[in-house]
Amino acid sequence: LLSLTVQDLLLDVLWPCTRTALFIVPLLAYLLVVSLITWRGVMWVPTLLSALLAIPLTMHMARSFNLAYVIEWRPSGHFERIIDLIEQDHLPLTAQRPTVTVSIGGQCSPSFGYYVNTRGLQWLVNIDPPKQDSFPRCDYYSVEWDAEKWIDHKNWTLLYRSDETGTALYRDERLRKQHLETLYEADQDMESIGMVGTTDTDHVSGKRCVRFDRVVRGVDTMEYVVRNDWGDSQLLLLGSAMVKQSDDSNWMSLVIRVERDGVVIDEGVAGSVPQTRSFNEWNKVTLAFRPRVTVVPGDHLKFMALPYGSVPPLLVDDMKLLVCR
Repeated sequence: LLSLTVQDLLLDVLWPCTRTALFIVPLLAYLLVVSLITWRGVMWVPTLLSALLAIPLTMHMARSFNLAYVIEWRPSGHFERIIDLIEQDHLPLTAQRPTVTVSIGGQCSPSFGYYVNTRGLQWLVNIDPPKQDSFPRCDYYSVEWDAEKWIDHKNWTLLYRSDETGTALYRDERLRKQHLETLYEADQDMESIGMVGTTDTDHVSGKRCVRFDRVVRGVDTMEYVVRNDWGDSQLLLLGSAMVKQSDDSNWMSLVIRVERDGVVIDEGVAGSVPQTRSFNEWNKVTLAFRPRVTVVPGDHLKFMALPYGSVPPLLVDDMKLLVCR
């Protein structure tokens, strides 16, 4: 606290304000509590001061305590309605469409995680905007007021808009085709003897899986070099893997990249935690990635599994890559 005062007086550094100043409250409380605990005079003084301070704290707690409502960000006020509409409107889940993708603004993301877990919607996957400058191509878009400039009115259909919160739900009509043509399919079952990190202590199919820990940080990348001209087709790159994790402190990210001349021109990422129904069990994690760029002959499509950390260890088995249009 003294340093903040000195910086303000000598260097004209502004004092923290609004939410950035919240850390001052526990600092002041800490100084007060330590002073009372280390009091060296008669003990009735700190005892009396503690009792007096407890009165306003108790009154504030009683006034703030409630089990009737919560306070949330305004854009997420009617987010439950958006989830309801997606559940009613999405295409049937199939082997080619095991997930439904939605891109959500930052202020609705916490609510999204709540509904996924309470309703068991692990098939509904949020794809974050890659550079916060546009939406990735998804089945649905939850558009907040500050992202309306990214709306594609040509290809999106408005399903719902809340006048109170300003948040709207759009559906991408380009992705409503139910029957897809498979262009490429590949599997990696982790049974290769020379594959780094394999273990026979657990598995889904076959006899082995890959264990990610402090030593093993990656698995062989699945790669496909585009040979045919697919034109301006709407591609669906579907990567999946069986993942076993013990908790949510470490997770697996499935990544699909489109590379041209050694440069990544588009990328999709999906984490394993939102799609995990039970820890310490095998769960299928899927990344449904739709490139926003036109794929041309010579491009490299790469699918990989990358761990967040090394502890606790992660197990991965049966990776699959599917390219459809």
